[in-house]
Amino acid sequence: MRAARHVVAAAALALLAASGRGGAEDTAIAGPPVVDVRAFGARGDGATDDTDAIRRALLAVPAGGGTVIVPSGTYLIDPRSGARPMNLVGAHTAVIGRAGRSTLRLADGVYAPHDGGILLRNRDAVHGDDGIVVRGLRFDGNDRGNLGRRGRAESLLRCTRCRALLVEDCEFLDAKHHGIATILGANLVVRRNRFYRISQTEHAGDAVQLNGPEGAVVRDNVVVNSDEGIFCQHENDPPTAARGCALIRNRLQNLPAAAACTAAGVPFACCAGAGRGRTTCTAADASGCLCASGASTGSGLGVLALGARVTDNVLVRVGQLSVQGVRAAGGFPTQSVLVAKNRLLDLAWNDRLSGSGAIAIVAADAPVRGIVVRENRVDRTRDAGIRLASARAPLTRVEVADNVVTASCTAHAPCGGIQLESGGAGSAITGVTIARNAGARLVVLPGRGPVHYRTSDTIRAPAT
Repeated sequence: MRAARHVVAAAALALLAASGRGGAEDTAIAGPPVVDVRAFGARGDGATDDTDAIRRALLAVPAGGGTVIVPSGTYLIDPRSGARPMNLVGAHTAVIGRAGRSTLRLADGVYAPHDGGILLRNRDAVHGDDGIVVRGLRFDGNDRGNLGRRGRAESLLRCTRCRALLVEDCEFLDAKHHGIATILGANLVVRRNRFYRISQTEHAGDAVQLNGPEGAVVRDNVVVNSDEGIFCQHENDPPTAARGCALIRNRLQNLPAAAACTAAGVPFACCAGAGRGRTTCTAADASGCLCASGASTGSGLGVLALGARVTDNVLVRVGQLSVQGVRAAGGFPTQSVLVAKNRLLDLAWNDRLSGSGAIAIVAADAPVRGIVVRENRVDRTRDAGIRLASARAPLTRVEVADNVVTASCTAHAPCGGIQLESGGAGSAITGVTIARNAGARLVVLPGRGPVHYRTSDTIRAPAT
């Protein structure tokens, strides 16, 4: 038996080396013991229910950690199979596949309220797990095979109270709700992943949702046709502030229906229902077509945190970039956020967020303070290019400088390239500095609260 295990381990390490991710980084992670899911009966043929085999492979990793190898193949996961919860990843465990070739897919017709479509989660949701690595896997939520079925809002990959989590070089597609969701935790890294068609049939899902992290970096990811994009936000249960979030060099894009199934890099056919398996969608497929242009119902990038950096991202035809203060998010303020060198392009097509602003700094009902909006470019938006708004809480100490806004306010009035807007009782905008912005005239929309600012830019009264 021991000799057989050595053979399996050697074969798994050879597969890892062949995955194109070899080197010191992988060698350090792929320490003994190394477990291959096929040694526990997983077939990966796209037809066999591999739920129990993968669960047993993950449970075979001892408390000290190890590596679970998922070879090329499509491994069906059926939440109705085996013990629940299933597919639990323990501390100091790496789960590694071959990028683009190792797929965990939710089975057809199984999406249900008690499971929510989770394909992988950490083992200890009460105390948390340290040092989990997920690399090179494709997570397929198979919304195509679960049309019309509704369940609990969940994610394909969920990690609760995880510390030192790394998710990289993975694909997440066709999730009903979230691609990745973390709850609490610290030192989280999500990088170089791709997300396709997230929450297209049941809205309000994010590609990445980080709730109450203590230090998180989300960088160099690509999101295509997601209802909402990447969020780092306070957690309300238990109330925990998000701190130290960095959203860097991510690209978020919504493709029109004609291009969404054929664009380079978008994995396989995305039509469903009568059009399942085709690479393009017709008008008759509209109700079951997951490649319809995804008109976002929320933000492409969103921050509710104590300290955050949102820099060098590109948003094309998505909702907006938002920094918000919302009391329901744990009751915490949002403060000390840098929004810099982002590009927001062609947002005018989206009418679901009319009046919201392309870059929106909004104190809804919790304070927002200490925000810097600098060197961003906004091209073509229905409403304000940069909107500072206080609804029922104060917005204070905001700098808006060296931004470029072109072709704003194409479908909304009154409106300004840069817009200051106070609301009802409790609203106040104070300590705002606006300077050296190009192509954007300032419009002030006064409400019941005061609006105090300094500017060297051109000021325009709102249209009446």
